[in-house]
Amino acid sequence: MFAFSKKHTLINGNWFTQGEYFYFKDGGGEKLLALYLNLQKFIRYDQFNFKSDLNYVTSIKQIYDSMNEYGRLVSIDDVYVLLSRLEELSVVKVTSHKNFKSKNKNSLYTKELLIINDLDYMKCSFYMSVPLDIIRYMLENGLTYRHVSLFLLMNKWTNNPEDKCFISVNKLAEWIGYSNKSVLKYYADMNKLGVMASYLKKDNKGHTKYEHFLLRDMDDIDSFKKSNYTAMNKFRE
Repeated sequence: MFAFSKKHTLINGNWFTQGEYFYFKDGGGEKLLALYLNLQKFIRYDQFNFKSDLNYVTSIKQIYDSMNEYGRLVSIDDVYVLLSRLEELSVVKVTSHKNFKSKNKNSLYTKELLIINDLDYMKCSFYMSVPLDIIRYMLENGLTYRHVSLFLLMNKWTNNPEDKCFISVNKLAEWIGYSNKSVLKYYADMNKLGVMASYLKKDNKGHTKYEHFLLRDMDDIDSFKKSNYTAMNKFRE
């Protein structure tokens, strides 16, 4: 129904940064992140060079439809609350409507035009690369925004010379607020789909740990699956 305007984008590292600013846990988790990612589908047509402030032109109804495109995620009321929360976190500003926080479906028509200014884009000190084409592929093939959230958290921690994520299950679960069991299930789901390859390794003390390689670009998915077939296939057995 709605397509992302480009293959990749950059988002503020505070979505998954530990400390004073931690949008994901503080603001409503994967639903809040899902709303922000879906705004990337409504970039104003003349802003693809991103040399000026970034604005989204949309409506509550369009956001609602976009977020629920792959299954029920939010209600109309949720959209108002989540968008207000993004304003409170100074991630966006609804410039078309003053005091947006006071609005709800009874005071703002759901199809009414919204102009939303991105207060984060190109204005923070640390960015995360977000492969929007891979996110769409994940959602189109039965994964959820919980999978997407874990994928992005792990993607953040692959910025190393070996280009792999070796953060423990316990630490990932603690940071993202999921159970260890859920994290392990999402490992399996993403391996089966072919967007992540997880290798079980032993250290010099005999302890086992996972090392993960994440797909970076949809153009490379066939070669990625081929080169990591053995690791991925273990999750299908």
